[in-house]
Parts: sequence; structure tokens; C-alpha cells
Amino acid sequence: MIVTAWKGGNADKTKPAGYGLKVQIADRDGYFNRQWKAIFLHLEGVHDPAEVNVDKDSFWNESCHELIQREIGQWLIDNDLAPWPGNQPPKLELVQVKDNHFKVLKANRLSKGDAPTTIPGFLNSNGQKNLGKRIPPLKGTDYGQYVYVMNCTHCGFVYGANGSDVHLRKCPNCQDGNKGLDLS
Repeated sequence: MIVTAWKGGNADKTKPAGYGLKVQIADRDGYFNRQWKAIFLHLEGVHDPAEVNVDKDSFWNESCHELIQREIGQWLIDNDLAPWPGNQPPKLELVQVKDNHFKVLKANRLSKGDAPTTIPGFLNSNGQKNLGKRIPPLKGTDYGQYVYVMNCTHCGFVYGANGSDVHLRKCPNCQDGNKGLDLS
């Protein structure tokens, strides 16, 4: 899943306290368990995992849903990912390793030209999961686009979508979304 670096409003941007990772609600609900008291973030290049409290209302409400921990801020600063210019926080990859253990990877692992939404595993806010570019590649219907294989996490329907549409797609089967692109 793709997460976005986050910084609390009044916190000093040069200090590690107040930094975190903003998780999309669909990803939070799909990958995290309300019974967990904490999760463990294995930050790329750091030996010991950071323990992050998720047993709080602010993580489970509709407006916040951030993983906040000083170690995240230190890691972002140490890797020149923070402070960021203007309103352009970096995107990072969060991979569930097992249960409440997750790996955090720098998004510079993405190939040039890839947007986080076209990375296999991206889950949009409508519960539509990108399974990756169709193999062999097939030209999409939008200019310069390829067809990506999408899977509805609600009903299991599989369909095609332009890469430029992955972030906003709704399921054609159960959400009254536009007809999917042909995968054959």
C-alpha cells in the first residue's frame, strides 16, 4: 500500500517529533486490526522496528488515520525525505510482513514514470485494488495509457482500467462504476 509522510501542524519541521505516515482509510480498514494495541514498523535501513500505538480513536476516525512516532520522523529526516518542499510530502510503500509487522520502503524504488496508483497492490478509496499492468501490455483508451488489471475487494470482480483512472475507479459490478476495459 502507498502511504504519505505527514507532519503535525505546529510541530517543528526540523525535529523528529510530530512526524508520521498517513494511511488511506481503505488500507487502514483492510490491513489493520482494531484489536491490536500497536504495530511494528520496520523502517528501511533501521535495525530495530518502531512500535507505533494504534489503540487510539484518532487512528480509527474518518479524518486523521496517521501512524505517529518519533522514530518515523528521525528516519524521514535521516533519509532526506523531510522536511519536504511546500505541500509535497513523499509517498512511501508500506508492506505487511506478518500480522502487525509492516515494512516501510522509500518510494524511490518506483520505476521512473510510475505513479503510486499504478504500483501493484494500490487500493483506492473505493476498495478497488490494482493488480498490475496487463501482461503482455495492452494500450488503454486514454492517450499514452496502458490497461491495468483491477480487482474489487468487495465482490471479487476483475476488470481493466486505464492507468490514469486507477485512483478513482468504482467497480462496474457492485458500485455502478463505468464498464471496465477488455483484458483479452
